Amino acid sequence: QVFALEELGDLFARKQDFARAADFYGRLASNVGIRAGTLIKLSSALQSLKKLPEATDALRQALQSSPHMTALRSDLGSLLLQQGKTAEAVEEYKLVVAARPEFPTAHYDLGVALSQANQPAAAAIAFRETLRLAPDHADALVNLGVTLFQQGQGAEGREFLLRATKLDAVAGAAHFNLAIAARKQGDPAEAVRHLEQATASRPPSLAAIEELVAQYSREVKYADARRVLREAIAVVPEPLKFLNALAGLLATCPDDSIRDGAEALRLARLADEKTNHAHPAILSTLASAQAETGDFAAAVETATRALGLVSDQQAPLREVLTRQLERFKAGQP
Repeated sequence: QVFALEELGDLFARKQDFARAADFYGRLASNVGIRAGTLIKLSSALQSLKKLPEATDALRQALQSSPHMTALRSDLGSLLLQQGKTAEAVEEYKLVVAARPEFPTAHYDLGVALSQANQPAAAAIAFRETLRLAPDHADALVNLGVTLFQQGQGAEGREFLLRATKLDAVAGAAHFNLAIAARKQGDPAEAVRHLEQATASRPPSLAAIEELVAQYSREVKYADARRVLREAIAVVPEPLKFLNALAGLLATCPDDSIRDGAEALRLARLADEKTNHAHPAILSTLASAQAETGDFAAAVETATRALGLVSDQQAPLREVLTRQLERFKAGQP
């Protein structure tokens, strides 16, 4: 019976029916002397169901039976961080470091937990130890650079971020953080330079794309904003946010030379299709595009439908849609 329960759990896990998988693993886990492996499977299924507290309990039980499984303890630390339990996560990662002090990842994970626990000085020590063991640890370079900036050690932080820009995996993030530092230091031109490099990196920094578009819009450089969004759509795997942003720019830009109702409508319809016609912010963009092309009847219908989808937590969007609807009814884009 024990083996049958586990086989059934494995079967449903392969089918991604995690509720049934968790049920069978849970029945099995109630037996005395159950193996840690089953508890790990139970935790994995519960994580897939977003039941993080229960998944955490299962991992703790697994560790009770196999306390020397450091990889399992790292997984527990990660689960605790996802739930905002930073102090508990720090303690788990400290145990991992004590057990495997030669592992760079152990020190890095501890550094991340310490950062989230608002202990930047201790986090910097952990990141430095990571880099002592693995000098090209990309994420540690970025995180140490950011942490040093937070502590007022900008010159040294900048050196670590510049080192990170040489590594493809984190070049975008490094340039983005250098841009943020430059802005805080009152150098907007340097900030834009790093933002451009962050968006040109592969993979690009998504945060840098958003920030660069916002910066160019503030500077009334709408052609540059359009260029950045078009480049993003071409390279980002899931470009929905940028599709919508470009459609909105083309539909509502104050610069007549940038507005392009037909292209805005094409992009907005594509974004609307990708969200099954159920995303109120995207419908708002679609309504703007329809109005820009002169189809005010469709714009009114779309904005009205969007208003019906707005939740109580989206009061600002409701205000935007209400104002849109008033303009469209008056024949104004």
